[in-house]
Amino acid sequence: MAWNDRPHMFALKGTAGTTLAKLGAIRDTVLSSAGTAGVVAQEDVRILGAWVGSQFLTKAQFDAPSLLRVAYAKLRPITAGAAGSVRPGDNPNVVSLLDAPLAIKANEILTVQALASAADVTRALVIIGGKIEAPPQGSGFWVRYTATTAAVSDTWTVLDITLDALPTGTYAVVGHEHWSATCVGARLIFPGQVARSGSRAARVLRTAARTRCFTRAGWACWAPLQRSPRWVSRCWRPRPMPATKGTCASSNCRAKK
Repeated sequence: MAWNDRPHMFALKGTAGTTLAKLGAIRDTVLSSAGTAGVVAQEDVRILGAWVGSQFLTKAQFDAPSLLRVAYAKLRPITAGAAGSVRPGDNPNVVSLLDAPLAIKANEILTVQALASAADVTRALVIIGGKIEAPPQGSGFWVRYTATTAAVSDTWTVLDITLDALPTGTYAVVGHEHWSATCVGARLIFPGQVARSGSRAARVLRTAARTRCFTRAGWACWAPLQRSPRWVSRCWRPRPMPATKGTCASSNCRAKK
C-alpha cells in the first residue's frame, strides 16, 4: 500500500501582506520541504481539504504549476479576524473538496498563496491523499484521549496520549477532533503507517470543528485495522501571544469496531 492511500495533513506558515505571498513549509516527516516555496510530494496526490487563517486575511489560493492549466484554485471559505489569529478560533471555516478533490502531479511544489490587508502571520493546514476509502462496516463511537506535553512553537510536537480504555478488538479510526488553548492542528501517528491524518484544533470542546473533511466518518478510513491500538498525537502550536501559555489538552477520536 502506498503512503498516499491514507490521508495526510501538512502545515504551512508565512507572512501575508498586500501582495500575494507563498506560505512556507512546516517541517514534515512525509513530504519534502521546498522551504519558503512549500512542500513536494513524490507521488500524485489529491487535495481533500484545507484551512487557512490570519487576522487580516482577505484571499488565499492553492499554488502548484499544473494548476496554471486553468487557474490557481481559491480557498473558500477562509478564516479571518480574531478566529484567524494565533489561538484556535471558534468553529473555524474549513475548505472541503471531498466531492471534487484537486489533483496535484508528483514532484510538484505545492503551497498556498495568501493576501492580507496588512502584514500578518498566516497559517494553513492541507489534507492530501491518493484515494477516498469508505470506512469498514461496524458501530462507530467516540473515544477520548488527553495529553499534557507542552507543544513547541511552530513545529510538530509528539504528545504522549492517555486513551480511554477500549476492549481488545479490531478498530479503525475514521475521524478526529482536537482542542487546546494554543494548538493550531493535530494529527495522529499509527505504527507502520507513513501518512498522518489530523484535524484543525479548536479552542474549547464545545467549538471543536465537526467539518466533514477533517472529522466526519463516512469518507475515509484513517488507519489500517489494528488490534488493541496504541496511538500517538502530534500538535502544531503557533508562537504564543504575550502572557499566553498552554498545552494540547484533550481530543476525541471516532473509531469503528
